[in-house]
Amino acid sequence: MGKRLLLMALMAAVQVLAAELTEAKVFEWWDDGLIAPEEANEILSLMDEGNMREACALAEIYSGEPCGDPAIPMPDSVRKFYHGHYTTKLRLDSTGRVSSHRKELELVFRRLALRLGTQELLTYRSKRGEAHFGQVSSRELHSETPLDTFWGTALSYSLGKFRLSAMLDTSKVTNIGITAGPFSKFTAQAAIWYSKGDSASTDSPSGSLTLTVPSGGITAWYQAGQSSPLVRFSFRTRNTSAFSWSTTGYIHGDSIPAPARLSASILKNSFWSTQNLTLHAKDFFDTKATVGARVTRPLHSDSISGRFSIDISGGPEIARPAIKVTCIEAASDCDQTIYQAKIASSHAFGQKAATFTGGARTRHERSGNSWQAPRLEIAAELDEIPARKSGQKNAGSRRNSYRIALVAPEASPQKKLQVRTETRIYGDFLEFALTAAFQRTETSNFHPTHAQVTAGFFF
Repeated sequence: MGKRLLLMALMAAVQVLAAELTEAKVFEWWDDGLIAPEEANEILSLMDEGNMREACALAEIYSGEPCGDPAIPMPDSVRKFYHGHYTTKLRLDSTGRVSSHRKELELVFRRLALRLGTQELLTYRSKRGEAHFGQVSSRELHSETPLDTFWGTALSYSLGKFRLSAMLDTSKVTNIGITAGPFSKFTAQAAIWYSKGDSASTDSPSGSLTLTVPSGGITAWYQAGQSSPLVRFSFRTRNTSAFSWSTTGYIHGDSIPAPARLSASILKNSFWSTQNLTLHAKDFFDTKATVGARVTRPLHSDSISGRFSIDISGGPEIARPAIKVTCIEAASDCDQTIYQAKIASSHAFGQKAATFTGGARTRHERSGNSWQAPRLEIAAELDEIPARKSGQKNAGSRRNSYRIALVAPEASPQKKLQVRTETRIYGDFLEFALTAAFQRTETSNFHPTHAQVTAGFFF
């Protein structure tokens, strides 16, 4: 009985990891042609900045895969036991050149924190307020909508159920806001922006209103002279054993308020939304069914584009099958459909779990009655849950994992073969992640296609 409970716990850990958004997943979607290179770079850039919520939204609408809970290298509840850290992240292209390099050195002195590197920031926090000096981002401004990074000062102070905030940028971008709440878990935030720019489009005031509840929130932001406001909404039910639902979306006109920074895909669509609904019958072979949808409407167009998918999995840990069907474009009566099938086998021993998977994916075009050569994959993953340290309640959620996958994109390893690896290691003073992929074709030997290295040291 004890072994079975351990297996169930470790299986849950593996399933959570599988749902997390990681750089390895983004690279897989890129290599498989599921997302375009520019889309992958948008997601990776947001992940580099630590904006995992917005990265998740993009990942869902680009790939059609539910994001789940984004992977966070180290929770704040664990970081507080250290006086600082140094983190570096290198991304390499197929030529071995560095395509992205982000580094961060943070020193913590009680209420003061100094961050150097890609983002330079001095932060002071107390029980009632906080102050930031340097490169201020969406994270420091607690903004629901992604913002530009500003060189300036941001302040906030709490007075009972009210919080006052202000920001001044060196280029004379000004923000003044007030947040009220919580009132029965309800919060309202109002802000006024003024951007001093070189044209009428930027030299205009704007105002935003944000309403939040436990399940999410909605923001409306209007700048003087624009045809319509920028609206962002995001709602997610709290995870239950039987049902979960989430949606994220944007609505806007020809232009958006100057301080906002949205991805290219959102800017070119007046309506942009993704939804995911999951039903879980735990007592019926632990069966899960997920229905996903993405809906977009391009600017200056009455057409609506939609993609829909259904993913069903169930069965015992020793052999758990899953199938997924995706309608690529509903407007064309689902002329092209992607079919996926895989089976996973998991085994527990000690504080470790090993998972072996095999699967295939193909695309069918109904008008031409043609099938794409299936993409075949086999993979093995070892997942380890480290023992919790005294006082570090969430340390057990940082799991070491090792994964290797062999992929034949055109059903024949002789034509093309990819080897993908991912390693994630966490120690008392170290976190390390390595993601790499290699490819061989009929005309070339194995060569790297991409790699990313993330290393962090805590002291």
